[in-house]
Parts: sequence; structure tokens; C-alpha cells
Amino acid sequence: MMTLKTTDQLKRSSIYSLTQNDLSQVLMEAGFEKYRSQQIFQFLYQKRLNQFSDMKNLPESLRTYLAEHFVISSLGNLDHQISQDKNTHKYLFGLSDGLRIESVVIKDGSRNTLCLSSQVGCSLNCRFCATGQMEIKRNLKPGEILDQFLYLKDKHGSIHNIVFMGMGEPLLNYNNVINSIRILNSKDGLDVGIKRITVSTAGIAKGIRRLADESMNIQLAVSLNAPDQELRAEIMPFAQKITLQEVIGACHFYQEKTGRRFTFEYVLIKGVNMRKGDAKKIVKLSKELHFNLNLIPYNPVSGCDYQSPTPYEVDQFVKNFQYSRLEVVQRKRKGRDISAACGQLLASQPD
Repeated sequence: MMTLKTTDQLKRSSIYSLTQNDLSQVLMEAGFEKYRSQQIFQFLYQKRLNQFSDMKNLPESLRTYLAEHFVISSLGNLDHQISQDKNTHKYLFGLSDGLRIESVVIKDGSRNTLCLSSQVGCSLNCRFCATGQMEIKRNLKPGEILDQFLYLKDKHGSIHNIVFMGMGEPLLNYNNVINSIRILNSKDGLDVGIKRITVSTAGIAKGIRRLADESMNIQLAVSLNAPDQELRAEIMPFAQKITLQEVIGACHFYQEKTGRRFTFEYVLIKGVNMRKGDAKKIVKLSKELHFNLNLIPYNPVSGCDYQSPTPYEVDQFVKNFQYSRLEVVQRKRKGRDISAACGQLLASQPD
């Protein structure tokens, strides 16, 4: 259960929100040695100490300073649900200001994939997404993103892959998401291989270009969901402002800068975006861009009239790609019975 924070704790920020460079700068400005940041990172992320007083190699004055200015964790677990097949775990977390987020762990044999949230709510209003029906409350801080990982790593023993596919649009919280990834990837931090981290975007073109310029080789997934502008803008209203042409241009830039193949995610909605002509347009796109196609049958969302396709209808759509060069993956449906599948995260907020 969630541990309530005192008023004093709420005034202090999470030390998890600081990259090692940020922490070095803070320490030097406070009169401490720069190299102490490496020690603190190792205490936090490798030895997993959760009290500054336990960091015995640090001078007492530094331990006191850290305790006065920072908290180590700002997240509390409110609920935990497990799917009937035991392969999906959904966690409801409470933030220090009373807002809530959800995270999901998906099991596949001995491998665990963690689906992280990056915002409380979402501003994009995609018609097929429960989170999109929420108002955007705020961005998550790097420490709140890392807190999800650390809590669930402790619970499940190991996390093999991290996907920013939970609540919110990661590229609209760009700096905080990137800083959390820097800490996840840091050798002195959590040392998660960069190829095991995927950022999924609904199609924030400027963010895709910024990601390409990072030279971090982060895996990219882009929600396509419709191969033409008119249909895409209908099911993803923000696409009226960020057109499909802009998104395709950003994907070209990403590939030119990184040399990497990316993934187009495609939510299959019965009677909406599964026509033969839709498949032909996707195949045409594959002749100019190098991407994998990840097909995701629509998961029911309260208040939405869309319908999920039958397995037969999915198979018929997939047959349209059998002679193309595309690598097509059908996403397995996991966690629908606990509203933990793609597009179903809601984390009901307090009044």
C-alpha cells in the first residue's frame, strides 16, 4: 500500500529525477566534490539503498544535505491486478500530489516487458484509447518514471525490455523521458542496454526529429493506424495539426540520421482501417521507408463505439502483405480482462 508523504517530504524533490551530470552540478554548487555523484548513483541504482543515512562512504555533511533537499522515492502502490492467464500484471501508482498512473508488466516465458507511463492523462484524444479520453493533468518527472521501473524490477526480479507505451505521449514530455532513459542506460546507474528501450509516439514529428539527433539509438515505434491523412485525422484528431506527411518526413529523417529500422504500430479497428486499399497504401510506404509493421487488434474501451476484428478478419488483412517485403507481427492480446491491454490504461483520478 501507498506510504503517505509528510508535508516536509512533499517540499523535497526526488533525487531519481537528476541525471549524473545534473547531480554533479548540484553537488559542486553546494560545495561538495563532483566525483561524489558517481558514488551516489551507485548507492541508489546498484546497491539500491533507500536511505541517505545508509550511504556510509559519504561524509556526514553530504548525507545530511541530501536528506534535507531530496527524497529517494515518491511513488506508492495502490493496487495490483493479475490477468487470468497470469502473464499480465497491472499496477496502480499514487503520486505525491495525489494523482495516479498505471504501469504494466507483460510476461513471456522468463522475459518481462515493462510498459511505462510518461504523463498523467494525455492531450491527443485518440478515439480508440482510454487514456486519450482523460484530460492531461501533467508530465511525469524523470524520478516518477524511474520509480515505476525500480518498484517493478524489485517485484519481478528482472526487466528485459522497457517500452514507453503506457499513459501519455512520451515525446510531449521529451526532456523528462530522455533524462530517465539516460539514467536507465547509465553504467553507474541501472545499466539497461539502449536496444532494450523503445519509445512509442502517436506521431509527434518534431519529437521524432529530436530523438534522431540524440544519437542514442533508442528504438522507435510510431502509431500509424491509418495510411492516409483523412482517415488518420478522423481516428487521431491531433493529426489535423501534425499531418501524416509531416510524420513520414520525420521518419525519413530518423532513418537517415540513425540508419535504423523502426516500427509502425497499427491498431486494427473493424470496418474502419482494414480495407484492402489500406494494406496497399502501407505496402507502398514500405518501398520508401524501412519499418516493421506491428498489428494490434483494437481493445474495447468504455464510451467508444469501435469494434475489435475477429481472428478471421485479422488473418484476411495479414494476407495482403504476404508478397511484400514487410515484416509483419501480430501483437498477442494480453491483459484485456484487467484493462491492461494496449489503449486501455485509465488510472481513475481523484476528484
